[in-house]
Amino acid sequence: MLSPNQIKARLIERGITQAAIAQRLRVSHITVSIVIGGYGTSRRIQEYIADILGIKFKDLWNNNSHRKAA
Repeated sequence: MLSPNQIKARLIERGITQAAIAQRLRVSHITVSIVIGGYGTSRRIQEYIADILGIKFKDLWNNNSHRKAA
């Protein structure tokens, strides 16, 4: 599992912003930030991020399951 900072760094390496993810998924950039930070969950956002990073969903988000869902 990657930490929130590692996820952000990998997105930056690929030239992908949280705002771009939000626009693509039609959610607020705050929602994307909350999900990346682990303070909330959204299966759709998490799957999209896992897909663009080329990481299996369960490998990227597995340890965030104990956090409260948004």
